[in-house]
Amino acid sequence: MAVFAKTVLAKILAVTQHKGGVGKTTASVHGAFYQAEKGNRVLYIDTDPQRNGSLTLAKYKSNVATMQLYADNCPAPVTVDGQLITLIYAEPSLTDLDVGTKEEIQDRLRAFKLNVEAMASQFDVIIIDTGPSAGLRLTSALLVADYVLTPIVMEYYSVEGIGMMLKMITNVRNKMNKKMVFLGMLPSIYDTHNHDQKKLFAQVKRDHSALLVDGVLVKRSSVAKALQDGVPVWDIKRTSAREAGKEMRDVLGNIFAKMGIK
Repeated sequence: MAVFAKTVLAKILAVTQHKGGVGKTTASVHGAFYQAEKGNRVLYIDTDPQRNGSLTLAKYKSNVATMQLYADNCPAPVTVDGQLITLIYAEPSLTDLDVGTKEEIQDRLRAFKLNVEAMASQFDVIIIDTGPSAGLRLTSALLVADYVLTPIVMEYYSVEGIGMMLKMITNVRNKMNKKMVFLGMLPSIYDTHNHDQKKLFAQVKRDHSALLVDGVLVKRSSVAKALQDGVPVWDIKRTSAREAGKEMRDVLGNIFAKMGIK
């Protein structure tokens, strides 16, 4: 495993939710763009075998695949010249990580922790995007995270899963990572014209108001366009993108302020 000389360590944000389609990649990718625009060096680690974050950030791809983080002797990521974002990219083979003996699983967790901690000396922010699974990949992200953000959508199964996700975060914090701070839940892909979603949102605000971050990400087509084009939504030349960009910047500003990052 590479050894680095720099001692200032990045703050690590894990964007987690064991449900799929809740906006994790949207939030994490835009977090990377936002911090790069601030002049901060960002390491983006994609632990989702679906690789959506890796596809959006393909031009920032480094020499390191996420699978290598779970083994000894992981090389140092090489940043693309002139770029402030460095991508450690996902592969479909990440689904194999949960297969193995208890000792093998523990070795993978140990290696991931050591590798990420070593790399933290070369960046200002590390953002970890996780997949829709409660397995090793999610546990490893929580193991190293300084901060955790959980996007949620206003759909029945997502809202019903809030308790399970919070329980897992609490268990990992109590048993494995006492420094971890839960930033809160981020309402995402919110359809303001959908009666059922509005009703669920009112319920979530009533039952979990203390756990919500400031701001909401409304469902907008310009966000999907931005992800497809590999750019932040505020760079899309559409009328709808202006509002989406303002929402995104406001939400991210609040989140990073809680992390002590400008």
